[in-house]
Amino acid sequence: MATKPAPNGPMLTEMQDLEELAAKLLETARKLPPGSERHGILKEIGKFRVRITALNAKGKRRPPDLLI
Repeated sequence: MATKPAPNGPMLTEMQDLEELAAKLLETARKLPPGSERHGILKEIGKFRVRITALNAKGKRRPPDLLI
């Protein structure tokens, strides 16, 4: 019988760390002067946040045989 991961397990902490990092990057990037470089950086940060969300969703899905 499989057990559920702890609510504050290492995976959750790592995901929270990534989300905080993305927020800090976004805050810093917004301070850059307007232009194509800033736009490109904001776009990359957006992609990073999408990947974090996908990883987070993937981590929440569990195979049916492991559900309790």
